[in-house]
Amino acid sequence: MKKVLYLLVLPFLWASTTAAQTNHCIKNRYSQDTFFSLNQIDTLQNIKYGISNIWPGTGTQDLHMDVYMPKTAIDPLEKRPLIILIHGGAFLSGDKKDMAYFGNAYAQRGFVAVSIQYQLGWDCPNTNFLTICVQCGTKASNLIKAAYRAMQDTRGAIKYLVNNAATYEIDTAAIFLMGESAGSITALQTAFLNQQEVDSICTTCKPTLGSLDTVNAHLDNSFTIKAIVDNCGAINKLSTIDNNNIPVIGFHDDLDCVVPYGNGRVLNCLGCTAFNFVSGSNSIYSRLKSNGICAQMNSKIGSLNHCSYPKAAIVGKSSCFMKDLMCKNCATFANTAINNIPSCDSGYIMSTPEINANELNIYPNPSKGNFTIEWSDKHYANCFVRVMDINGSLIMEKQLEKAETTFNLTETTQGLKFIFLYSCSGELLAIKKIIIQ
Repeated sequence: MKKVLYLLVLPFLWASTTAAQTNHCIKNRYSQDTFFSLNQIDTLQNIKYGISNIWPGTGTQDLHMDVYMPKTAIDPLEKRPLIILIHGGAFLSGDKKDMAYFGNAYAQRGFVAVSIQYQLGWDCPNTNFLTICVQCGTKASNLIKAAYRAMQDTRGAIKYLVNNAATYEIDTAAIFLMGESAGSITALQTAFLNQQEVDSICTTCKPTLGSLDTVNAHLDNSFTIKAIVDNCGAINKLSTIDNNNIPVIGFHDDLDCVVPYGNGRVLNCLGCTAFNFVSGSNSIYSRLKSNGICAQMNSKIGSLNHCSYPKAAIVGKSSCFMKDLMCKNCATFANTAINNIPSCDSGYIMSTPEINANELNIYPNPSKGNFTIEWSDKHYANCFVRVMDINGSLIMEKQLEKAETTFNLTETTQGLKFIFLYSCSGELLAIKKIIIQ
């Protein structure tokens, strides 16, 4: 039955050069809008994925996860992208159920979404961000250990899911992490930090808590993170992202005092300086951009809140971001328009404002079908452009062999078209619109 359903959706698949691209470049799926209805989603609760050592103290604790996924009986795909959800709560509180909205929302767009439980607590009785410094400022080293334990549990969850990919019909080449606050810190550090880098931050973590791969140590620990959805998170050492080609889409209040938007100390409300110095979402975005890694930053300007970016906007924008990556069409940009959610139908950013449009000079525009493209940087020579219509259909692809290239689209239909400029390595550099009359 699944194979029959798959044939029905083949007309909506985007032509591509590799099977991996074809699998996930499907019209309307992984997009800003839902692909499946809520009653087409299976929710599997409290699935045991591992055992973690209790700290402080002795003994062990079972770890569980909730899985949200399209019903396999109706989903034509046999392998789906995986997004692992990690809740917030300052490593003191929170529950995997806190991510239920995101679990359902991503599953309705075609992902397998998994919300994980991880060990909490760092010997601090207070969960009020404004006064936590008074009672727990002397326990900063314990907070770092709690973050380390969360990384251990997250790695254990990833290993479990990779080793049980057939059960949940997961594409292990498309694993994404999404976290909120402490969960986002966990996601970022799980993706970017190896054991040696963590040891340089916390010299006592491995001797007292074991290696990063302590949870499910018997399972294969080789996996790749494709990208991260960062909701008001941070990373301890910004330089650790330099050797990792992992894209990030960030969401953050710019005046956040719990987790800094730029560089600063966590839990810094009321001037607290007891806790560790970190680099927040905007600093991560700037570093990735300077390294040539695809990144997007969505800022809530003038907001003193923590993690207040609307959930629906996070899901819509991050789904488009992940789809663009899977379709090898990711663009780097920053955005302060909260409700400006792009249309990522068919894997291309078709309704967003033009990106780096000043890099392209198109004339005449509007055009009768014959027009010329010039680009400002000679470095773009020998790269290529694609011309697409508003439905995402490819009209023409052409190599750029000199400083200007002429196109003839007199046979195409009239209306709005999009010019995509790519680097020689396939990175999207600019988008500009043209009207064919």
